[in-house]
Amino acid sequence: MINFEQLIQLNQQHDRTVHHPTTASTSNSSASHIQDPSCGECNPSDRLNRIQFEHFWNWYQSIYPAVFYSGYTQAAVRRLVDQPEELLEIIPQIVSSIRYSAVLEVTYQEIQEEITRAYNASEQFWNDPSTVLYTVSEYAGSRRSSRSQIVKGIF
Repeated sequence: MINFEQLIQLNQQHDRTVHHPTTASTSNSSASHIQDPSCGECNPSDRLNRIQFEHFWNWYQSIYPAVFYSGYTQAAVRRLVDQPEELLEIIPQIVSSIRYSAVLEVTYQEIQEEITRAYNASEQFWNDPSTVLYTVSEYAGSRRSSRSQIVKGIF
């Protein structure tokens, strides 16, 4: 389970100790070994993205305060597309490899469910989840409104 406050603190600690070390932290050899899969300096991103990654990132960034992804994020999304049977193992890797501008106000479980729903609805991110999910909800909404009109007509 991912704790987003701790994740953001880890990001900040990694940046301070690995990329902006002070004299005190450089004397501590363990400080330079803090791993952070969301760090773009340690895990540079590819210049070219697969369309599936573009669809994922544009959708994810539109609903969560995600501000940066790394090469690790790109690789995890590629694995998700190539190895769908490992969906539940890969999602935490994706979520923790992204930098956020604020602590998320949703639980990790809700994010996992939302990514799974988007992944399935968009055919493994081959389609844009924003468009697919919006179309599905629009269709469901139109069915509800027509039902309510029928019920109103009966009474």
